[in-house]
Amino acid sequence: MEAHKQLNMWGQQSIDTFTSALAAKTPVPGGGGATAVLGALSSALCCMALHFTQGKLTAAPFEDELAQLERQLLVARSCFIQLIDDDARAFEPLSQAWAIPKDNPCRAKAIDKATWEAAQPPRRMMRELIKLIPVFERMAIIGSPIMRSDVACGAVTARAALMCAAINIEVNADALTNTEQANELKHEIEHMRNHELSRLDALIDSLVTPT
Repeated sequence: MEAHKQLNMWGQQSIDTFTSALAAKTPVPGGGGATAVLGALSSALCCMALHFTQGKLTAAPFEDELAQLERQLLVARSCFIQLIDDDARAFEPLSQAWAIPKDNPCRAKAIDKATWEAAQPPRRMMRELIKLIPVFERMAIIGSPIMRSDVACGAVTARAALMCAAINIEVNADALTNTEQANELKHEIEHMRNHELSRLDALIDSLVTPT
């Protein structure tokens, strides 16, 4: 019972507790949970930069926009925290499906269903991270110059999270026997790598390249 309770509350643990569990020989939290943490850190860093920008004279023309961006970042951070637990919960049905005896005719279908479901938390992470890119782009322009490094660190963290989410989705896609579902996941990853990742890389370059 205690293990089941813990499974649903990783997002509320301290950094020390979470990383200790991450380092342990247990299936959850794992790469998916770590990806969600990266997403939460990314949005939090950008939000900090935003808070240090609000109230400055140079930011006066952008106060309404900053308030809107703040709401987006706060919602994103909460979403990533929830996804830590969603990812952990998605592992249990997959583990149970793999435990079905190999001579059971329902085994393959159960594994495919659980694998598809296990791909959904990292898929949502990837989509949430993509939604953050225009926020970072705006903060690179209207944010306080002294917070430039924090916006850059947040963007780099978002990039790492994007790559991790793609890896976690791809692992599940490769395990699917349903080719239509597998191709759907792989197409989404490919689109991200060809479009959003390039966009994020350009932003990072603009932030870290001396002017």
